[in-house]
Amino acid sequence: MRPGEPRGVPEAEGARNTAMIHYSIGTPTWVELRSPDVEASVAFYRELFGWKASAEKLSSGYRMFSSADKIVSGVRPLHGSQISPLELQFQRVNV
Repeated sequence: MRPGEPRGVPEAEGARNTAMIHYSIGTPTWVELRSPDVEASVAFYRELFGWKASAEKLSSGYRMFSSADKIVSGVRPLHGSQISPLELQFQRVNV
């Protein structure tokens, strides 16, 4: 695999060859939402951006969003004592 070339990731919307987008070092790469209502969040982002959400929920309730057959973001339920939505942002680093 060459740098920047998509690689396969777990299924989203039933597609086995969905790929993640690769970014340069220092670039924000992923946003994850922790939501009190995952289904409402899925409906919101589907309407806003046209994103598709993975059909199968993993054991944690995590779902991945895809756009143009690329994984773009994720959403999971709030857990434990979390009471309000939370957004996590990740960026690519060189370690």
